[in-house]
Amino acid sequence: MRIYLTVLFFLFTSLSIPAQVKSRTEQLDSLRLKLSKDSAQIYRNTIARPYLRLENRRSFIETEKVSFLGFLAGATLYDRHIVCAGFYFLPKRSADWITPEPGIRSQKFEKLSYVNFSYQYILLNYRYLQLNTPFEVGYGNYKTEEKNLLTLQDTIRAGNFIPFGLGLQLILKPLRWAGLSASGGYRYVKHDPISLSFNGWYYSFGVWVDARYLFRATRFHYAKKQYRRAIAGLD
Repeated sequence: MRIYLTVLFFLFTSLSIPAQVKSRTEQLDSLRLKLSKDSAQIYRNTIARPYLRLENRRSFIETEKVSFLGFLAGATLYDRHIVCAGFYFLPKRSADWITPEPGIRSQKFEKLSYVNFSYQYILLNYRYLQLNTPFEVGYGNYKTEEKNLLTLQDTIRAGNFIPFGLGLQLILKPLRWAGLSASGGYRYVKHDPISLSFNGWYYSFGVWVDARYLFRATRFHYAKKQYRRAIAGLD
């Protein structure tokens, strides 16, 4: 009887061990499959992704250099087209006196701001370099104070203007998620007749950050952490 029970015990043990090994293998395969699906979902191709650009744009009015602060927000479509809108304004520290006729008259802006609509075509998009061709159109208003230096008479003028811009933006990407941006172009402005010309070149420098890459990398890091934790729970 004892021999019979011993044979049954070893027979049961020999049958249960492969079943347990198979069960753990199936669980590992299931976890790997889940991680693969999570990765495909995180890094899937999308039609649109958010676009945000903060900018300190330097430009010229007559021969005077001025700085505009502003932003553009919108979406990148099919990794080729950027459609966005924003707002720019001339801060108080840039609203200095401009002297188109030294010794005769000078002007300064009490206010200058405009909304901006931009379409950018991504001409080149490589691992370390990206080149965009932005076209912009906007609508804004201004208020100027003109001082006649001979008669010391002040004149206040206000009006609206429509700026058009065309340029290039170069992005250098030493890191996958961060780089340097430089842009420049020419601005033509249609405005009410005043003694100042808004037409001129503009340029800006800044830092470029791919927020989507950081967001995806963070999500994938969390998924791998959950995967390792689940494997540790099998032991």
